[in-house]
Amino acid sequence: MLEPDLPERVAQCLARHQVGDQSVAVALSGGIDSMVLLDALAPLKAKNASRRLALTAIHVNHGISANADAWTGFCHAQCAQRGVPLMVAVVEVDRNSGAGLEAAARAARYAALMQSGAAFVLAAQHQDDQAETVLHQMLRGTGLNGLAGMGESRPLRAGQTLLRPLLTSSRAEIEAYATRHKLEWIEDESNLDTAFTRNFIRHELLPLIATRFPHYAESLSRTAQHAAESAELLAALAAVDLGCDDNPDRREVRADILAARATGQCAIPLVALAESVPTFEAAVDGLGCPVVSPGRRWQGPAGGRTWFPDPAPAEQAVPASRRGAGGAGRARPCAERQLT
Repeated sequence: MLEPDLPERVAQCLARHQVGDQSVAVALSGGIDSMVLLDALAPLKAKNASRRLALTAIHVNHGISANADAWTGFCHAQCAQRGVPLMVAVVEVDRNSGAGLEAAARAARYAALMQSGAAFVLAAQHQDDQAETVLHQMLRGTGLNGLAGMGESRPLRAGQTLLRPLLTSSRAEIEAYATRHKLEWIEDESNLDTAFTRNFIRHELLPLIATRFPHYAESLSRTAQHAAESAELLAALAAVDLGCDDNPDRREVRADILAARATGQCAIPLVALAESVPTFEAAVDGLGCPVVSPGRRWQGPAGGRTWFPDPAPAEQAVPASRRGAGGAGRARPCAERQLT
């Protein structure tokens, strides 16, 4: 049977992230995906009176479409039918941000979601959305973090987590659920506009890919999982290499770095690890060391580990997007900072 037990799948996601009686807000656009998520969550609200889900919904009115107010009314009606309180956030999208309308609307939407006050915000992105994201990131030449796409969870701010319970569900499964349960939803006309990159990927590229690779969504989602696992492993290895994992057996690494600092030779290379693992960058920042360009190699002379430039190829400057406040991105002495 095509349709999975979506309410059970959603319940399993909540259990994995230990969502008990904390406040939960569904990000409700009124589209088919968020309506399926709302419908799957509503029964959980009263399923177990001892651990009743504190469920609300939040609808963000971007004010972009002429239908925006009608969509707000639709969400009010759907939540009332299910006994779910609805919060409406009216936002102003910065059309002159330089990031593009899509990105500006997303920034405004997430800012509103973070103001919901809920401990968990649930979004309805699914497997096909993940595939679109991974393909888009690949075409942009991203690193491991970009290839990892969207995770099932991520922090929004202190004390607030974003969950995506439908991330392993396909668009076909969601449509099957909506049809069987006779759900209503709205259609955002902007989703058909291929001037937006994501819509171009969805309506032009992926249908062509599907003619040769019908299971592309599962494959790209699997790629995202592999990339996420690799990024996590590299982050852990970076912490060990830099002595930032609080393991007393590795504190000599910190001593080596301090010794290299004393001679003005301490610099951390900008390799694939630094490009793709935020934890690595955070660890470097904590050590007070700048990143430097590729073309530098690790040597381990007696008395300490130091980065020295390779004689060839010639050193390249680090792109501006990957530089810190220090400037050109080439090796330079580290300011002294005590490590504890």
